[in-house]
Amino acid sequence: MSLHEPPQVRHETMDFLHPMEWVRKFLSGIWSRASALRRGQARSGKLTLWKPPSKKVISIGNLEAGGLGKTPLTIALAREAIRQGKTVAVLSRGYRSSWESRGGLLIAGEKRPSSFVCGDEAALIFDRAPGVHVAVGKNRKRSFDALMKHLGTVDLVILDDGFQSHRIHRDSDWILLSARREGQGWFRDHFDQLKYANVVFYTQGTELPEGAKKEILTYGVRSVEMVPHFSGISVGHSTPIVAVCGIARPERFFVSLQKLGFRSVREKTYPDHHRYTGAEIESWIQWAKSHRAHLITTAKDAIKWKDLGFQSGLDFSVLELSLSLVQGEKSDILDELVKGFFES
Repeated sequence: MSLHEPPQVRHETMDFLHPMEWVRKFLSGIWSRASALRRGQARSGKLTLWKPPSKKVISIGNLEAGGLGKTPLTIALAREAIRQGKTVAVLSRGYRSSWESRGGLLIAGEKRPSSFVCGDEAALIFDRAPGVHVAVGKNRKRSFDALMKHLGTVDLVILDDGFQSHRIHRDSDWILLSARREGQGWFRDHFDQLKYANVVFYTQGTELPEGAKKEILTYGVRSVEMVPHFSGISVGHSTPIVAVCGIARPERFFVSLQKLGFRSVREKTYPDHHRYTGAEIESWIQWAKSHRAHLITTAKDAIKWKDLGFQSGLDFSVLELSLSLVQGEKSDILDELVKGFFES
C-alpha cells in the first residue's frame, strides 16, 4: 500500500438505499451545500476570518456528525505536542454544559469544575492531557481572548470539531472518516470537501465509500489509519457485564465489548452528552449487583459519574480507549505528524 492510498474502496449503488437513508441523504445534502458555500466564501476572502494569536492552528473535525473519535485524537495530539515542549490550548464548545453559552477556562495545573459546568469532552481533554489549557464556549474567540489574558501566547491551538467553523483561520485541517456513505449517517459536508483536508484519518473499518477515496486520491491527501486499543476493565471475560453509555455512537461501545470477549446481560443507551443524576447511576450499580454482573461505561460518561461521587474500579469499570496512528508500513506516526507540522 502506498503512503497516500487509503484502504479498499467499497462500491455502492443508490438503488438499494433504505427509505430512511434517502431522507438522511436529502437533508444532509442541504446541510452540506450550505457548509460548502460558507467555506467557499471564507476561502475567497468574502468572510472575515479570526486568526488565533498563536504560532499554529490545527482543526480536528469530520464530514459526518458525531462519534468518529475527534476527542481521543484531540487528546493524543495535545499530549504529543506537550511532550515536544509546546504550549497547547484547545477550543471546545462544551456541548450541553453551563459554559457553552457563557464561556469558561480550564487552566493547566488548576482544579477544574464539574464536567456538568465545563462539558464532558472539555473535562476529558483536560484530565487526559496534563498541561493542556482548554477554552470553553460556543463563542470561541471570546473564550480564547480570555485565555490569552492568562497566558499571553501559546504554540498550538487545536479547534475541537472545527471543520465547519468557517470564520476561524487554521493552518491544517485533520478530518476523520468512517466507512459509512452519505445517507447512512448525518453528513455536514460532502466528500468533495476532502480536497481541503491536510490529513484524513480512517476509523470504523478499513473500507471507504467510493466518493471519499476518489477525492483523497485525486488531491493526494495524506491518509492515516486510526487503530484503537482498549484497556481498563478489571473483571474477567466470564463475568457478565452491564454496559451503559451516553455517546453519539453507542453501537461502537457495545461492539467493542463483544470483540473483547465480554457478554452483556443488559445494554442501556442515553443521548449524547446526557446529564446523569446520582439516582440513575446508583440504580445501575444496584441492578448490576443484583444480577451478579459488572457495570461498564465509556471514558466520557465516567467523567460525569466520578463528578457525581462514584468511583471507577469500585462501583464500575471504564473501557479506556487509546490510539495508534498507522500509515502503510509506518506505525505510531503521531510524533512525525506533529514535528512535520511545526517545521512546515
